[in-house]
Amino acid sequence: MGRHLFASVFLTFWAFAPSSEAASPADYLVDIPGGTFIKGDANGEVDEAPREVSVAPFRLMRHEVTNAQFAR
Repeated sequence: MGRHLFASVFLTFWAFAPSSEAASPADYLVDIPGGTFIKGDANGEVDEAPREVSVAPFRLMRHEVTNAQFAR
């Protein structure tokens, strides 16, 4: 999933980057810090039991795009 997310963000960046050579990924991407959190529901199904999950840092597009915009 990490590679898929990276590819989607990378492709979206290039699809919507202005033609200006001054634009950089920092203009379109936001750094999201990694971290550890508890995921799950103590009152939910057995497979939803709380557990610790770690997420690596990643970058996310600053603005949303529609499926049609992404397809272009």
